[in-house]
Amino acid sequence: LGYYWRLLASSTVALVATLLATIFLAHSDGATGAAISMIVGEAVTALAMFGSLAWGRPEFLPNPDRIMRLLAAAIFTAAVVFLLPAPSVVRAGAAAVVYGALLLLFRALPEEVRGTLWPARRLS
Repeated sequence: LGYYWRLLASSTVALVATLLATIFLAHSDGATGAAISMIVGEAVTALAMFGSLAWGRPEFLPNPDRIMRLLAAAIFTAAVVFLLPAPSVVRAGAAAVVYGALLLLFRALPEEVRGTLWPARRLS
């Protein structure tokens, strides 16, 4: 199975976390609890998959500087969106635009993505 057993284990952990969160939160908080449990499940999935891929492969570990730039962009975007007095559809669109612009401004995009967006500027 090679690396696939790690991905299978990660998916199993995420499924159990989602099921447990849904059982407890949906029962007590209804639809809001179910929505929160799905967010918990997605976060566990992302962390478990990252852990399974990066385990034993240090080249998969992200640059800490890039993580800080991504986090700064996410925090600023969240502040803008939460403070924006507009309907949720407008806030979602604003979040996408603001976050995308901040990723470009902070140079937080990986070289592979930048090379795809601007092929003439690709470093080879």
